[in-house]
Amino acid sequence: MHNETYESFCKKHDCPCCKKCLQNHDVYKGLTDIDNIIHDVKSSSAFLKIEHIHDIVREVAENIKRLITKREQNLATFTKKRSEIEMGVNGIRKMINDYLDKIQDEMLKELKATEEKESSKIRQLINSLKQKEEEISELQDNIASIKKYDSELQTFLTMKQMEEDIKKKITFNQLLKVTLVKKLISELQNPISDI
Repeated sequence: MHNETYESFCKKHDCPCCKKCLQNHDVYKGLTDIDNIIHDVKSSSAFLKIEHIHDIVREVAENIKRLITKREQNLATFTKKRSEIEMGVNGIRKMINDYLDKIQDEMLKELKATEEKESSKIRQLINSLKQKEEEISELQDNIASIKKYDSELQTFLTMKQMEEDIKKKITFNQLLKVTLVKKLISELQNPISDI
């Protein structure tokens, strides 16, 4: 680290230390002379394990070289086969594309017809809803007019009549909602599943 000769070994940090390292160490406990640590290291059991590992690594390196040679041969074979397969795929792709173009044209025609049919139904529904909206707006105007101009008796009689009208409209609206929702769900699902 400091490009100096190691003189000690710090057991706490498990690393060798030079003079400069020692200046940075606050505590000198756990420092051992490096010569005591490295004495007879090449004849130790740890070194013998390293030798054994070295033999295993050499064998692995040889196996890797053999694998590389075989894989390079595979690459050459793949390149040749790829060219052959690519030509076949291009032919099949053209046939598939022609077939898909035909199907696409048919589906788009059917989709356009379905869209026109469903759009017509939705427009009819919108017109019906606008008519009901106008009736409700008229009813609101009538209520405002009653509040402002009618006598108590007229107000009472008109309220009774309005209650009947509102009940009919609510029943109609509830029936309309249920019927329309079921019909729309059914009609929207059928064209999609038919396509």
